[in-house]
Amino acid sequence: MSSFFDKLKQGAAEAGKKAQSTIEVNRLKFQISSKEKEITGIYSRMGECVYHAMQNGTIEEISDQLLLFSEQINQKKAEVQDVENRIRTVQNEKLCPSCSKPATLDTKFCSGCGHHFVGHFSEEEVVDIKVMVVCPVCQVASDKGSSFCAECGHKFEE
Repeated sequence: MSSFFDKLKQGAAEAGKKAQSTIEVNRLKFQISSKEKEITGIYSRMGECVYHAMQNGTIEEISDQLLLFSEQINQKKAEVQDVENRIRTVQNEKLCPSCSKPATLDTKFCSGCGHHFVGHFSEEEVVDIKVMVVCPVCQVASDKGSSFCAECGHKFEE
């Protein structure tokens, strides 16, 4: 009889973990949605800036402002990528580096393109994700905390 109750407890614990995971994924997806709305707003402000500059004949004078908008968009996109990586961590998934199809952590070959995943990654390795910032001038990735682009020397906004 205690075996039955042990199995019942185990099932309830697993259901609780699954529910908690689902709640966390939904919370993270809401963050992504919010950041994507922010990106859309930046695109809108960028378009208005260009429109007004064209109307006033001052298009050459807004390059710094457009660069700032571009940096803000790149930052928000990096934040979205970070949240997407956290979702994959919660779901115990990894992305195929060849075709970007998600796969479980223990998968050895990608079901989308056949890519061979070398070695087995522990949870600690999967969680340790490096966040990068893309330089709006030369499009080279730099560490998120960098003040300047290592490739072209562009100063990142803080």
